[in-house]
Amino acid sequence: MERYKLEGEPTKNFYDSGFSEPNAMLCPEMGDLLRALILITSAPTHSQHRQDIRETWGSVGQRGDVALGFLVGVTANETTEEALRKEGEVFGDLILGNSLDSYKNLTLKSVSMLEWMLTYCPMAPYLVKIDDDMLINMERLLTFLEDNNNADLNKWMKIVEMEKYKLEGEPTKNFYDSGFSEPNAMLCPEMGDLLRALILITSAPTHSQHRQDIRETWGSVGQRGDVALGFLVGVTANETTEEALRKEGEVFGDLIRGNSLDSYKNLTLKSVSMLEWMLTYCPMAPYLVKIDDDMLINMERLLTFLEDNSESQRRIFGNIARNWKPHRDLQSKWYLSEENFRNYIYPDFATGPVYVLTGDSVYDLYTTALDMPFLWLEDVFLTGFVAEELKIPRMDLGEVMKRRDGKYSLPCRLPELMAVHEVNTTELHEFWNILHHPELIENCTFIDSKDVSDYAVDKSIDVLNDSLMKLAEEKEH
Repeated sequence: MERYKLEGEPTKNFYDSGFSEPNAMLCPEMGDLLRALILITSAPTHSQHRQDIRETWGSVGQRGDVALGFLVGVTANETTEEALRKEGEVFGDLILGNSLDSYKNLTLKSVSMLEWMLTYCPMAPYLVKIDDDMLINMERLLTFLEDNNNADLNKWMKIVEMEKYKLEGEPTKNFYDSGFSEPNAMLCPEMGDLLRALILITSAPTHSQHRQDIRETWGSVGQRGDVALGFLVGVTANETTEEALRKEGEVFGDLIRGNSLDSYKNLTLKSVSMLEWMLTYCPMAPYLVKIDDDMLINMERLLTFLEDNSESQRRIFGNIARNWKPHRDLQSKWYLSEENFRNYIYPDFATGPVYVLTGDSVYDLYTTALDMPFLWLEDVFLTGFVAEELKIPRMDLGEVMKRRDGKYSLPCRLPELMAVHEVNTTELHEFWNILHHPELIENCTFIDSKDVSDYAVDKSIDVLNDSLMKLAEEKEH
């Protein structure tokens, strides 16, 4: 062991991690579809070398199965820096590290090369390092790589894949207060054995009107014997709000009170509480449906979907977000620092307003979530990072539309949608009535012009509501 022992300061004392220009898009899908990642170490002033490579053997980088980039360090020459900036804009293949580019710093450049792959291209089966004064027989090289795609490499790839979606920070259990101040266990009779689904609606303490609107519309499904429905609310420091919640709970009997403080940054803890409640009081339910309190749900369509997928095991269904990137802007509502998550892309996840968990996945999601580093982005954390750790597939639930996106097509499209997000009180009742009178929209035509006014859209809803009133009058007579 002493034979090759070096003495001196550790390399990390000299290395500046990160990239001033990472150019992450050089490696699509984190390298999952690549045969090789080729990184060419190049001096800042070697623009002609780089151009010669682009025009010859480096043209292989234009293929879909090989990623190729030039790794360049920092230079103190402003003219050279400006030339590099322009070159990067034109060709899009420069990766600029943070260490000074010099012959004595080539080791730091190679360390930077390794960091780039681990951060932006961890799924690539090979990393090929090449100097910029080389001629490469690419056909021969790729054949060699193919012939040596052995088991040892696959073993290494699995290690890298585990790092791909690694979160940093304290475990979630350090922040979570388990249990319930008001569990309302009777919401789930027979531990859920006779249910088609358990529906838990995450609701803010002050959203009493949202909850009442849901009870009067799509939430009325909770009165059936085969569906259990409750509102999950956390702790608030406001005594007036707490008293209002106590009275509301006494009247309707559908509030579940967790022990964690109810706030936007604690939505992850609320979802963990949701999992705990099901495991404790409703473990036999075949599905757990999580819904926000500003949603319109097409319950008939949802229950049909669950019935059609009743044989599914260990699944998450939702509006799946694929290849979404973390927000690095400090001013962003969804900001996430590189200290918490270094990679540039999230695992696939089901967006938060509505998603479905199969009952057999809930225990593993709960226990794994508690041990994983805390992330306040609830949907990304639970249905993304935790699900990825457990290898639980995420699958599409059906079309979920934001109200503002459906401005010109609602209400005519309501029957074909699974859910509508961000509806107000008036719209919730109007749209719910329309869903229950499909004969009114059999020949519905919607305005599909972005020049149309809000008044015209509201008018189309008013026409349908007038028809509903006439229909009700006819039934009375």
